[in-house]
Amino acid sequence: MQTYSNDKNIKESNRLIRKAKKSKVPLSKSQAEFIQNTRTTSFLDAIFSMPVRD
Repeated sequence: MQTYSNDKNIKESNRLIRKAKKSKVPLSKSQAEFIQNTRTTSFLDAIFSMPVRD
C-alpha cells in the first residue's frame, strides 16, 4: 500500500476538496482515490504511531 501521509499530500487533498466544493464539479476517480488514501493513511498513522515533529 502506498503511503500518502505527508504534509504536502494532506494540503493537496484539502485543496482538491475545497476546489470541488467551490466549483460544484465532482472529483475525478484518481483525485478521489488520492484523497481517500491520504485521509486513511494519516488516520491510521495517528492511531498506530505517535507522530514526532522536529
